[in-house]
Amino acid sequence: MPPLFTAASFGVLAACLAVLIGIVTSISPSALQLDSAHHVGLTSQYWLTWKGLLPLILLATIEESARFVFLRQFILRFRVSDEPFSLKEKILLGLAFGVGFSSLEAFLILSGGEWRLVGPELSGIIMLHTAMSLIFSFLLLKHPATKHFVTLLVLGLAIVLHTLYNLGILFYS
Repeated sequence: MPPLFTAASFGVLAACLAVLIGIVTSISPSALQLDSAHHVGLTSQYWLTWKGLLPLILLATIEESARFVFLRQFILRFRVSDEPFSLKEKILLGLAFGVGFSSLEAFLILSGGEWRLVGPELSGIIMLHTAMSLIFSFLLLKHPATKHFVTLLVLGLAIVLHTLYNLGILFYS
């Protein structure tokens, strides 16, 4: 089994790629007015329009695609043999990758002074990223050349869940 630190490092790299793409394309939480100072004047109905919803979908697509690509590359590069991974190995690799991915987002939130998100929201962010990484690891470790339809279905589900979670943060924070 590859070292868990390496899996966590790949998770951090995937999060860095997602942040970089978000910055380059100007799709970032600050551009979306996600912080409390900017979204006070926006009603919840705004986020249910295409103008409000599309950037949230794009952010989720960027994050989930980066997570999937980096986890796939990690598995392809560090798979030692053709032996199947045990359930324990799948869980540990998925958890390590997810914690690595969510650690960058947690660091950016806390270093940006968003202390209001320290409670359930930050826990939710960590759980969301870790759960999605676990699902992707089970998908990819079952068979690295998973059928494209299944891959797209799982990726689409991850994007929908991520978008719904971001909407939940906006509505209830």
